[in-house]
Amino acid sequence: MGLGRGTDRRIHILGGEHDSRIATVGLQLPPFDGHTWETECAFLYADLELSFAGVLGQEGFLDRWVASFNMYDGYFVIEERDGFVQRLGVDPLEVIQGTLDGEWDRPTEY
Repeated sequence: MGLGRGTDRRIHILGGEHDSRIATVGLQLPPFDGHTWETECAFLYADLELSFAGVLGQEGFLDRWVASFNMYDGYFVIEERDGFVQRLGVDPLEVIQGTLDGEWDRPTEY
């Protein structure tokens, strides 16, 4: 990788450790004009011949959008949270929380 700002870090991805350069970048998701944000991204030194252009991270991407994955048909959909809840007609988190057993406790270790 050429010269540039950022720090080097080894990251765990795709079953291995890889050298990367961490840098803060500005992002914009084209269908959602006007929604821009900055986040840290890791740029790999190695060419892993990936079939995709990027990796969706929990922090900096998935904490801002709702992602629905349809592996069977080979696609995913990115939506704003409010649009997702409106489309479903119900907040899935409320449904899940309403069905939990209030008496259940996480098992303790032996």
